[in-house]
Amino acid sequence: MALILGYQYVLLRKSTFETCIGLRVTHLSNGAFTMPNAGTNQVGLQIECRFGKKSTEFVASKRDTLPKWQGALIGSAGLKEIQPPNSRKYSVFSLQNQWIYQVNRKSSFVSQLDFMVNTSNPIIEAENEGLLTKQKTRAMCGLTFGYQLRFGKIGLSMQQGIYVIDPYGYNGLLYHRVGLRTYSSGPIFFHLALKTHFAKADHGEIGVGYTFYRNGLLNQREKI
Repeated sequence: MALILGYQYVLLRKSTFETCIGLRVTHLSNGAFTMPNAGTNQVGLQIECRFGKKSTEFVASKRDTLPKWQGALIGSAGLKEIQPPNSRKYSVFSLQNQWIYQVNRKSSFVSQLDFMVNTSNPIIEAENEGLLTKQKTRAMCGLTFGYQLRFGKIGLSMQQGIYVIDPYGYNGLLYHRVGLRTYSSGPIFFHLALKTHFAKADHGEIGVGYTFYRNGLLNQREKI
């Protein structure tokens, strides 16, 4: 997986071109699907020049309107590998109850309750016996807050999570999730994400979601 996040500021803007400067972070990882997972993070300064006639102001049509509040239920699964390399894959399951507040057509804030089962946790704990308290349960629960940016029918979500219930504890208190989802005219959407502990990938996940609550609409003639 290659993930690039960045921020740009327009230094100079004319009718046919503009110059931007920005900071970007590139993350490369295999999502812990195969060990070793030598994930890397690269920080760089970016200077960009864009040429071409600028498009005129766009006004959202009625079909582009979105609900102010949305609720969703997401079920996902993934596979991960632990040490030693080329060993078996362990399954990971997640059920996510998500609430979204839509600020405008592109931006929204997300809160989410996670229920997770990671079948590799008891194996890792057994290898660290004496350092960790032995637990039988594999279930974990977490709470996340984040931001979602929408590009047409694609949404990019960045979440900061905290473990509420974690019988193991060797990954620390915090976790993160960066994901994509596809939108359609119906309530069903597809979900693709990478869960990490800071720069260390834990697993990738793919799943399906269902939007079950909608309330209110954004201004139908909102200027973009």
